[in-house]
Amino acid sequence: MLHPDSIYKSLLKNKRFIKDLFINIINLDWVKNIDFDSFELISTEFISSNHTKRISDIIYKVKVAQKQIYCTIYQWCQN
Repeated sequence: MLHPDSIYKSLLKNKRFIKDLFINIINLDWVKNIDFDSFELISTEFISSNHTKRISDIIYKVKVAQKQIYCTIYQWCQN
């Protein structure tokens, strides 16, 4: 069985899902300024100083009102 974190991460990496999330759930005025075609998924795998692999939350680079920003999407699972 898949772990809930991997299911959420898979959804949050889907650009169509993210677009729907912003438009239909967040639905704030500034969302109209997002260039959804500019969404670029940033690598979130890192090697820590003690040489262990770490994976962070989801990070997108995106244009909002013609400015490049980084959007971090935090995920958490409540048991």
